[in-house]
Amino acid sequence: MTINLDNLNVENCELLDSLCQKKQSSYANLIKNIFDIYKSDHKNADLNILHPVFSKDDRVKGLFYRLCKLSLVKILYKKNVKSFFTSDKVLAKIIKKKYKDVSIKLNKKNKIKIFSKTLNFAKNFFYIINLFFAKNTKRKDEIIKRNEEIIIIETFYSKNLFKNNQFNEQYHHSIINKNTKSNLKKLIYFYPIILINAPLKKYIEIAKKKLEKQIFCFDFLHFKDYFVALFFSSFFDKEKIRNIFFDHYQVDDLIKSFINENRQNRSTIIAILNYYFFKRLKEQDIKIKLIIDWYENQIIDKGFNLGKNKFYEKVKCKGHMGFVTDFGTSARLKPSIFEQKQKLLPDEILVCGPKIKKIICQNNNSLKVKVVPALRNQHLYELNKVILKKRKKKKELLVIFSADNDETFKILDILNKIKNDKDLYQYSIKVRLHRQTPKSKIQDKIKDFIIDDKEFMSSLLIADLVIVTGSTAAIEAYIIGKNVIIIGNTDGVTKNPLRDKTSKNAYRVCYNEFQLLNKIKYFENLKFRSTIKQKNRQKILKEFFTKMNKKKMDNFFN
Repeated sequence: MTINLDNLNVENCELLDSLCQKKQSSYANLIKNIFDIYKSDHKNADLNILHPVFSKDDRVKGLFYRLCKLSLVKILYKKNVKSFFTSDKVLAKIIKKKYKDVSIKLNKKNKIKIFSKTLNFAKNFFYIINLFFAKNTKRKDEIIKRNEEIIIIETFYSKNLFKNNQFNEQYHHSIINKNTKSNLKKLIYFYPIILINAPLKKYIEIAKKKLEKQIFCFDFLHFKDYFVALFFSSFFDKEKIRNIFFDHYQVDDLIKSFINENRQNRSTIIAILNYYFFKRLKEQDIKIKLIIDWYENQIIDKGFNLGKNKFYEKVKCKGHMGFVTDFGTSARLKPSIFEQKQKLLPDEILVCGPKIKKIICQNNNSLKVKVVPALRNQHLYELNKVILKKRKKKKELLVIFSADNDETFKILDILNKIKNDKDLYQYSIKVRLHRQTPKSKIQDKIKDFIIDDKEFMSSLLIADLVIVTGSTAAIEAYIIGKNVIIIGNTDGVTKNPLRDKTSKNAYRVCYNEFQLLNKIKYFENLKFRSTIKQKNRQKILKEFFTKMNKKKMDNFFN
């Protein structure tokens, strides 16, 4: 038997997902071992921890996933499987070194991007240039002259949030509208993390319509701050990696490869600029009362909190984790004692459900955690189910894409394989794009489907069956009584938001077109009625999405 590590069968996909939960402590130990090599090795020693290699890279195809593939091979080898396909040359080399009697063939899909490093450097260089020339001394001086405490609330600028000359802020603006402490409003400055690689003047003007006061890192940063941020990863010496092990594999080559691939990591650049932002604020004697960070424990957050904790140690930072996801496979969303010792964490974490509070403290019981309302999901408490009575000519399959583009391409490939199946003639297939979906790259793949752009909950209520990838929409569909099919990943971690939140019988996971057709027929035989009792669905709602109330809202500011 030959196992294709780039396209696993269902059994091995499930085994790999399990490994991605079991091996998180081993991954944390690996990160600490690497940190010991670099912690005092660089003139910018404080910044070393912001390198991507320390980021708990739990992306769908990230470093942790590649390490877990090695653990999968170890298990399969014990079952006498000794033949593999892979497009990952580094993994192939590590496996072959450990198991001399294993046969490994390299898949041809492995592509070498000769100019990728140069291209990434050019993109980051122009990113820095755009920031540098966006500096406004007058705006900076106005903040300095206030000479009173301010509240900094993080938000984001990305192109998909700007549409029709409007800024659709998705993170923290509603805090102001729903906050009862009106005396604090005049102190609030929104701090945008810039994810746009273009001149910023027009975006700043558009955002100003919604965010009355903003504070920008580039108004305070020095030229040398940009220089350090741009070249930091380039001077990170991969040759110091020696004798690093994971699950009895020597993985030096894999770590070196990861360091090399991340020579121009944009997130690290932003993280370092965040760090220097707080340093420059301190130099200008800017007084801060409170900081609220949109918190995902990614590199950007770590730079933000490292800077705050070094230069504003006595100021409280609240990390707002205002989302629900697959916490089981997301190692970074369970902050560790090691990260706390390195001053990478906020002083307090705000979560949108009481059950999440228990989950994120699994690796660190000393975390201070409070519950706040689920600002993005209050519609779950305000449903108008009259819309369900609307008659339809065809049954509706609503396919909802996540922010992960690899998942989007995967689900589109499956849909295009089954779209002409005779059993689907009675269905209308609607696809709902994520705001980060690259429309220009998928036009040919979506031309035979209906693009759904109606109000989200209206579309969800009308749908007979909901098909998703790693999106919170899976939980929302479940709560309102919809049957849910999650498309699993055969070459990456399956992000399953319903994992550990409800019984596996409450939804279905499919990895290919044959399984998908089979499960659609399964739910059709049930006449699309949910088998989950309403009280169980309401339990999930209350555990993960706290309803708006004054006491919980006050946790943002007290």
